[in-house]
Amino acid sequence: MPSIRDQIPDAPAGRVAAEDPRVFVERAPHEKGFAAIYAEVVTPRLDGLARAWNRAARQKRWVRPAIGLLLIGLMWTGIWYWEAGRDHLSIQIFAGFITLLLADLVFRRGARPLTIPGRILRDLLVEAACAHVEGLTYQRVAGRRIDHDRFVTLGMLPTYRTSLAEDYFEGSHHDMTFRMVEAELRTSPGNVLFHGLLIEIAVPQPFEGALTILQGEKSEQAGYRTPPGKRLEVRGHPDFERRFAVYGENADAMHTLLSALVRFSEQLDGAMFQAGFAYGNLMIAVPMEGNIFDPSSPVTGRFTPVEDARLLLKQVNIPLRLIDTMHGIDPDTGGRYRS
Repeated sequence: MPSIRDQIPDAPAGRVAAEDPRVFVERAPHEKGFAAIYAEVVTPRLDGLARAWNRAARQKRWVRPAIGLLLIGLMWTGIWYWEAGRDHLSIQIFAGFITLLLADLVFRRGARPLTIPGRILRDLLVEAACAHVEGLTYQRVAGRRIDHDRFVTLGMLPTYRTSLAEDYFEGSHHDMTFRMVEAELRTSPGNVLFHGLLIEIAVPQPFEGALTILQGEKSEQAGYRTPPGKRLEVRGHPDFERRFAVYGENADAMHTLLSALVRFSEQLDGAMFQAGFAYGNLMIAVPMEGNIFDPSSPVTGRFTPVEDARLLLKQVNIPLRLIDTMHGIDPDTGGRYRS
């Protein structure tokens, strides 16, 4: 499944952008004006952040594993020279448990020191993105600002037991308010049903009933509710009809919205998504992997703040691009789409 994370604009970058993380070179239309904000908000903190990153990387490679191996070695050496330790199985079992615990702390949990500078970098990039997108606000703790159950009722998401939500963005564009959150739905801690973006965009023009646009025939899968209404026939757009199933009671509303719906896929870079019009909102669910708004640097092990900034900007601009599309505006050119 194509992921928005894998779809970075392909415009060539200058050598300075590739070599100097302190300089952001604008490539895409939605990045216009961001270079100055990056220089003001992010660049002054990069030298100290890079030093912290290098220290954490050294700890990850050598220091913590060496300390862990030393402690494990000392413990088993002591048991070997302690006669009671050699003769009692219970002591050896306890030592084995301590060994596993130390190994987990050192090699798995202790191998995450990059998350601390990564978290600082994320906060800087989010601050810069909010300064760049007029009116955009952010809260780390999301709560239930987007009602997941509405998505379930439309058949866009499966029924679940517990949900987690974080990284809440809110703003407006062309007088249409939007909300976006990273959400995860589960039946148990180890069984994740959905992880990705949930987006709600207030639609100023009311419409009757509900409209659900499903990709991959979710209604036929276990755990998904049947969308309200009946299957509607889409005419004149064979590729859209092949990829999506549309449910609703109002065929006229579908045809009114169809020109925008056909273009949603390209604004989401071909990623699989489910959409619905209900409760006065356009509702979008986009499954994605990983921590969507966190920098990729801690994962890749490379300190690449410019690439992380570019990715974050693309993510937070998704609702704005969808709103442009609903207004018949090409987000990349600012011109009108041809009919």
